[in-house]
Amino acid sequence: MEPLGPERRFGRRDLLRGAAAGTLWLSLGSTLAAACSRFQVTGASPVLARPGHPITWPIHAGNRPIASNLSPERGATLQILTWDQYVSPSVLKEFGKAFNCRVEVSTFFDMDEGVTKLRAGVVAADVFCPSVDVVDQLILAGDLRALNHSYIPNLEANVWPEFQSPFYDVDSRYSIPYAVYTTGIAWRNDLVGVDVASLANPYDIFWDPANKGYVYVLDDYREGLSMALLRRGISDLNTADTSEIERAGGDLVDLVDRVSIKWSLDDYTLLPEGQATVHQAWSGDMIEAPYYGKESANDTARTLSYWFPRNHRGAVGSDTLVVPARARNPVLAHAFLNFILEDRIAIQNFGWVGYQQPVKAITTDAVLSEFPWVGQPNMADCLVTPQDLALGYQELQLTPQVDVLWQLAWDQFQAGG
Repeated sequence: MEPLGPERRFGRRDLLRGAAAGTLWLSLGSTLAAACSRFQVTGASPVLARPGHPITWPIHAGNRPIASNLSPERGATLQILTWDQYVSPSVLKEFGKAFNCRVEVSTFFDMDEGVTKLRAGVVAADVFCPSVDVVDQLILAGDLRALNHSYIPNLEANVWPEFQSPFYDVDSRYSIPYAVYTTGIAWRNDLVGVDVASLANPYDIFWDPANKGYVYVLDDYREGLSMALLRRGISDLNTADTSEIERAGGDLVDLVDRVSIKWSLDDYTLLPEGQATVHQAWSGDMIEAPYYGKESANDTARTLSYWFPRNHRGAVGSDTLVVPARARNPVLAHAFLNFILEDRIAIQNFGWVGYQQPVKAITTDAVLSEFPWVGQPNMADCLVTPQDLALGYQELQLTPQVDVLWQLAWDQFQAGG
């Protein structure tokens, strides 16, 4: 495993959907325009994939898979467009050596920037890493090349069965899974006076004035509002119900005076440093967080706790890897998709990133060999299981009109009500 240290930052944490700290009210018109720009098919109603509405995407003449039995491009440079430090450098180096090529990584600050770079040709990407809620719009806009599975045998051999043909891309015609994670609650068990996991409603900890000044939600409008929805027992994290969205926003506004709430994407540093005592958090961040404490990683891990519902009914998410339609090295790109799903490589990559791939080889034992503190009862919920993804609630693509409602509720919260 490669050494980690406080200097490392992880792009997956960086502003997933562009909600910046201190955002003020946006006008309805400008917000609607921004939301509508995410759908690039003029005159078409957005097609929204859902677990109860799986979609098998068509393959058109302009995005057919490459032919079978082609050799990888010679003397090529594989261009990967992804979050900062979201692939292990050692994995990239090994791939380059195995396929006699160079590998260059370009990064983006948020998903909107990534899509913009891809479409504008700022990066001639061979491999792109979109979140699940973006895959459908990329397909609709003709931005992706359909995959030839003969080059990706590890998809069927090594990946969790439910991700071999996911609801958002039945038969994995355009994407393979990359990373999976849960969103839960992290806290300093040496600084918080209660065991959050034992509370009748653990989400109530965000409203507990005993932790005033040290409580954070993730600086992400979907994640923050989803937490407020879950607290009230609402499991539809893609709700279009105006009253539910407004009430969730109002509940967050209540936190401003009650606990002097803050928002951040630095859950993995603020908690081990003691600047936060309660923080909404991602599982992958908490796996890595012990490296950022003042003590040894094992000692720091003992001061941290992470909770995700044991019945798996919480917020979950995943990212994908795709081959852009304009990829210059599509054969090499397919080779990389297969390479990253290889058992040994997936474990090696996990040891750097901290976010799991849904690969069967990343077992509990494999996780513990890389991050032994996940075996502690206070950190065990960091492990993402197939049941989490099967039973959890995903934040998926919204229509532009509904996205406006979510963004305005979040902006009102960040503006202090």
